[in-house]
Amino acid sequence: MNNCYKYLFPFEKVPAGSNVLIYGAGILGHEYWKQIRLTQYCNLIGMVDRNYKKYESSPFPVYAPSVIHTLSFDFVVIALRGATGILDVRNTLEKEGVPEEKIVFIFERELPDDFGSTASDIPSSELAFSKKQPAILIYMTGGIGDYIFIKRFIIELIRFAPDCLMDIYCSKQSEILRTLYSDIENINLIRDNLGTRYNAFKTAYALALSISGSGFLQVDGFAPEKFRSCDTRFVDMIRTLKQRTEEENFSTATPRSAIFLRRIFNGQNCYSTYNYGVFSIFDKKVSIPLDSAWKQKFEDLRLGEQYITMSCDAGASKDNSVVAKSWPHKNFVRLVQLLKENYPALSIVQLGAAEAERIEGVDHYMLGKTFALAEHILANAIFHIDVEGGLVHLASQLGTKCFVLFGPTWEKYYGYEENINIKAGTCHECCGVYPDANQCARGMKEPECMYGITPELVMERVEKHFRL
Repeated sequence: MNNCYKYLFPFEKVPAGSNVLIYGAGILGHEYWKQIRLTQYCNLIGMVDRNYKKYESSPFPVYAPSVIHTLSFDFVVIALRGATGILDVRNTLEKEGVPEEKIVFIFERELPDDFGSTASDIPSSELAFSKKQPAILIYMTGGIGDYIFIKRFIIELIRFAPDCLMDIYCSKQSEILRTLYSDIENINLIRDNLGTRYNAFKTAYALALSISGSGFLQVDGFAPEKFRSCDTRFVDMIRTLKQRTEEENFSTATPRSAIFLRRIFNGQNCYSTYNYGVFSIFDKKVSIPLDSAWKQKFEDLRLGEQYITMSCDAGASKDNSVVAKSWPHKNFVRLVQLLKENYPALSIVQLGAAEAERIEGVDHYMLGKTFALAEHILANAIFHIDVEGGLVHLASQLGTKCFVLFGPTWEKYYGYEENINIKAGTCHECCGVYPDANQCARGMKEPECMYGITPELVMERVEKHFRL
């Protein structure tokens, strides 16, 4: 499918001439604005964004979410590229009194191509349930770190159902997921999907599970009779799992902190959280395959024998706003200066998304690189410096020590004993107090937990634990 149609404005859901408010002033929101301006299809009343002050010079008004109820419009079009964050936005709109019928959103499209055939459709003959039983279907949301946590759960699941064949649908980054899970022989296919295909096929599988990036699980379909070849305990385990996830009754409209705190008090972490008292996940170790085909490409980069890696985009947000766990860019710049002063022979490599802001003074910018290549870069680094996030979890599994900046997320839940976990002050671990997990619980524009971590403090920890 031509990529220019993947994020087309939802013309089919908005009548021509309607007065429209766009929620999200980021890249996709501006793309929608361009399409509206070009086609004159409807009237743009303005945009809404949590970081509205950033867009004061925009050619159209950008409002704070708190004033939506004062505006006059026919529809609110949510400008998000994927499912992550959609429930937070819908909760905000609900609080502002926007009725369900006025909320419009559409994610990545699957459009017909080649005169009627659908390029992204999968023939049912290629799906796991058509090849063998028991077949398991998993729909997951989240990012790199979440995929690593869930992989540990999948390995545990397969331990009791070794003959199963598994299909996985994810909300984004299927190529990354294929790389991470390439060593799991039970997987039949991995595809991007926002839930529509999952809902259409879930009843055809012996087991269907949806797993959120926040560590919550739901049993959406279960046919015990299709697990005759498995461990006799497995059917009872899934029945218990279904019961306990229903009792938990998690809703993203509810602040998550209560459930997270309950899990922490029970000694659980981001891996063992999927036990639900049924499975036996007690370690934090997950195998991460390194694609040998990318080894030579890594060596061709000539990053040097002694280099460290760094990333500053772990705090990226879907609507382009700053999240509470972000560390100021100027602090990264200052940290690079300190590292250069103390270790002049050390090379610094920046990893991250292609659109990540470059850190001045870095020796090598490896932004937007293929995930398999980034794995090799991380695996061969002396250490990695980052905010708690996906690359930290990846590096930790690859055996690379990390200096990790912790603020609103729980060190006990997301931390590794072998890393150097850095915190400052007394205000921490508020993630999930509000339904918007990105929100500082105290409403601070410069959250004390992250802004209290100075470059000098990080440098002090590096000097204490590292000798060149």
